[in-house]
Amino acid sequence: MKESGLFSSKKKFKFFGLVGIMVICALTMAACGDGQTAPAAAQTTSQSANVAAASNNNSTEFATLGYRSDRRPLPTRTVTPPTPIDSDVALKALQTWDSQTLGVTPTLIDAKGASRQVIAQYEIPTDQRGTIMADINATRTGYSARVQNGGFNVLLLGGGSDLSNKDITVQIQTASLGYLQLPAQTYPASSDEALTQLQNAFPALKNYELTPGKPRRDDRNAFTFVYHSKDNDKATVNGSVVRAGVVKAGNKIWVYAIVGTGEFGLNLSQQSV
Repeated sequence: MKESGLFSSKKKFKFFGLVGIMVICALTMAACGDGQTAPAAAQTTSQSANVAAASNNNSTEFATLGYRSDRRPLPTRTVTPPTPIDSDVALKALQTWDSQTLGVTPTLIDAKGASRQVIAQYEIPTDQRGTIMADINATRTGYSARVQNGGFNVLLLGGGSDLSNKDITVQIQTASLGYLQLPAQTYPASSDEALTQLQNAFPALKNYELTPGKPRRDDRNAFTFVYHSKDNDKATVNGSVVRAGVVKAGNKIWVYAIVGTGEFGLNLSQQSV
């Protein structure tokens, strides 16, 4: 009788175990059959494929991650990177501005496009860097380069520039902001000495009636001169606004000149006192 009872218990255990397995299988099949798991896996695979395809497409198309509430994937968006600036084009534009505007022909190296990231890498004094940064967002085309014996050269061409005209001179006269910074050996003792030093460094400045101004900041380590065009102190297509100076920055001495025309001249006239 004891063996019979034990045998009966084993049968019951197997029976209920089998029932449990069948219930688990039924629940699993129901979950798989509701049409959610397989599509979700497929969508995840598709999403990964889109991201991989975007990364192999020169970073011009980025797949948008995520889905709408109806589980349809969000559309991708196309981002076009800026057109790279040819170094020869940048060099020619900068040399043209240097010679026509300031009467100098410095040796330039590493000519390229201008951007906030590029300008931030240049050792430009605070005031002058601020002027360039303030206008660089309105720039259609910008060029920059280093001067071989030290210094920096920047040229910005704005929305008012006749970019359809290949003559860079016309573009410069229409709406531009040019900047040239060169190293100096001595710091002037007076305003008159500073003006002479600037005119020697940038001969074309003799064509402007520069008057003493003051830096945008309370800086005693700088001489600043300004010129505003005669048309109500505003730059016109044929007019210019000039700010030039000698400045100490750390243990270095620099001479610089900024010349703005058109919309850039208007901005510069508001900054120059």
